[in-house]
Amino acid sequence: MTARALDAEYRCIGRSGIGIMKSWYDLVMPDYWARLAPVPTREEIVQAYVGFVSGIRTVYPAAHIVCALGCMDATRSGSPWPGYIHEAVKKMDDPNMSELIFPFTGFKKHPRVRHPREMAERLTDHVSKKMDW
Repeated sequence: MTARALDAEYRCIGRSGIGIMKSWYDLVMPDYWARLAPVPTREEIVQAYVGFVSGIRTVYPAAHIVCALGCMDATRSGSPWPGYIHEAVKKMDDPNMSELIFPFTGFKKHPRVRHPREMAERLTDHVSKKMDW
C-alpha cells in the first residue's frame, strides 16, 4: 500500500521462518536474497530455459519434448513468457521439439478441475499431430 501511495516500485523477498544465521530451511536469508534479488534479462531467462530443456534432452535423446506454458497469468495478453518459450525452442533448433502455449482462461485463482481437462485435450491433440498418433 505504501508503494502504491508513493507510486514506487515494490519488491518483497521474504519467507516465513527464515533466519539470518540459522533457519528452518537449507538457506538463510542472505543466501535466499542472493538468489532472488537479481532481476534476470530476457536473454538470461531464455538461456535458463534452454539449459533446462537441454538437460532433459541429454537424458531422453529420442523423445519428443513439448515445451508448454499453462493457462494462468503467464499466458495473459502482453505477457513476455510465451515469447521466452518460443525463442528458446527456436534457439534449440530441435526437430523433435515443439511448443504449446495454452490460452489464458481469465480465471484469477489456481486452475480448477475443468482447466487441466481442457489443457489435456489440447495437449493430446498437439502430441497426436506432432507424432502422427
